[in-house]
Amino acid sequence: MHSINEIELYHAPRENMLSRVAIESSAVEMTDFDSAFLCGLIKKFRPRKLLELGVASGGTTAVMLQCLSDLNLDYEFHSVDISPVLYTNNQKRTGYIADLVKETLPHVNHKLHLGHGIPYFLPKIGGGIDFVLLDTTHFMPGEVLDFIAVLPYLTNNAVVCVHDIAISQAPRLHTAHACSILFSSVTARKFMNYLPPVEVIPI
Repeated sequence: MHSINEIELYHAPRENMLSRVAIESSAVEMTDFDSAFLCGLIKKFRPRKLLELGVASGGTTAVMLQCLSDLNLDYEFHSVDISPVLYTNNQKRTGYIADLVKETLPHVNHKLHLGHGIPYFLPKIGGGIDFVLLDTTHFMPGEVLDFIAVLPYLTNNAVVCVHDIAISQAPRLHTAHACSILFSSVTARKFMNYLPPVEVIPI
């Protein structure tokens, strides 16, 4: 079943994070709309054990940490990336923005796991995961294999958020099908929010 526009967008965490850390909004590799949807899911379902696959600069990690703090949730949060250095700049550590934000928040319970894929870390992370963000390669088998690896560690009512399900429509990314294949294949209740319509002013 598809539920359209049922998730209340929650913009405040991204805004709060950016107001406290000296980074550009573009350093967060999600749009403001995507971040608000992600935080809306966290606000609605109030997870206790979260897993993020694909970290890059750690901008989205930082938004999630701010969201968890703003909601005053008791949580355990794990982020995993196969690369220990940023894929766009090997002079920076993967997750460096999350490191900056963690210094400003009280009671952070977050672990960053770098240098291996998710199967390597799952025995240490353990089960009981009730919220997953999948945002890795986007090319097959990518997120499909990530999901299969994580599935035995999820609770029965876990929420799995898949980013970039339409990225294969972008120029030069027409083979980036992993997210859309996963989203289309899994049987579950699915939440989608559409972008608000853009007003076109004739000239």
